[in-house]
Amino acid sequence: MKMRKELLVILCIVLAVWFFVMGFELGSYREKKVMIAAESTTVFDPAAWSVPQDTNIAAPSDAPTQPAATMPTAAAENTTGIAPITTYPSNETSVPSTAPGVPTSPAPTAAANEDVSTLSKAQILQNVTSAMQTLRAEQNMKAQKSEHTAINIVECSVPSAVNLLNSIIGKLAGDEVGYYEFKGGVATGYDGEGKVIEGEENVTPIQVIPPRDVPFSVPEAGVTQATAVKNGSNTVYTLKIAEESTTLENPIPPYNSKAIGYLNLAGIAVPGATITQANMHYPGSTLTITTNADGKITELHLVLPMDGSGGAKMGFLSGTASFNGEKNETWQFIYS
Repeated sequence: MKMRKELLVILCIVLAVWFFVMGFELGSYREKKVMIAAESTTVFDPAAWSVPQDTNIAAPSDAPTQPAATMPTAAAENTTGIAPITTYPSNETSVPSTAPGVPTSPAPTAAANEDVSTLSKAQILQNVTSAMQTLRAEQNMKAQKSEHTAINIVECSVPSAVNLLNSIIGKLAGDEVGYYEFKGGVATGYDGEGKVIEGEENVTPIQVIPPRDVPFSVPEAGVTQATAVKNGSNTVYTLKIAEESTTLENPIPPYNSKAIGYLNLAGIAVPGATITQANMHYPGSTLTITTNADGKITELHLVLPMDGSGGAKMGFLSGTASFNGEKNETWQFIYS
């Protein structure tokens, strides 16, 4: 009985950590994505995804285990290596009124000779906000997402289970890629094996590009540091988001939730189990965008470090675990 009880406690802790991984969907809670059934028809061939020679977008077969940190050079017209998409509709002058966060004016662009290093924090934030709003209202573009999730259990109520938990977490977290070809503002997400990503059928950019399902809107008080540098005809903007902490009762960090996303455990219900503790700490997230000469985003890089503790209860058993980790996500975009 003693061994059985210990195993149940470990299971309880694993469940608590599994909740964390399930909730690790930036912007809004979704269950962790799984592949569609093997009998389903594959309609996307990752091998056919042309790789432009002047960006960091990698073919699915050699997708990096870590998102690329270097910024791509803006692709010149008709030199991307991707065949022109002739089925796209003509350039849209408006976007669906139902899409939140849609800009009412074009994103400001940095002039070729402008010294962006003199921009104030408020000006940089305005440029980033406008560029993000424009990106998430884009009608026609190709996008690739590469993300890496790392979670490390540092302590739990059954010390001997730490290695076991980290082994399990290593299988639940890890690397993921996604491919999207938006036409008329709609795309279906495909994974590296060419299968539809569950829950990403006929999605809009705002539904998959962080912060998901909410407008990008960060007050100046939520940004501790803002920089802008020129890289050829491109401009690289970086925002450092203010430190935040949350609890199970108050799970939404005001700044991260509108800039990148957050670990949301609220509303998760699993029969027979209850989340009893969810203390999260975000020491300082980073958002970096690269815009081309037209002011359009060619790369979006998000880093969300965190640490915290969680607990779950199953009947008369309970378990807790503390952890640290990081979400590192890179998006790259090519426009038609």
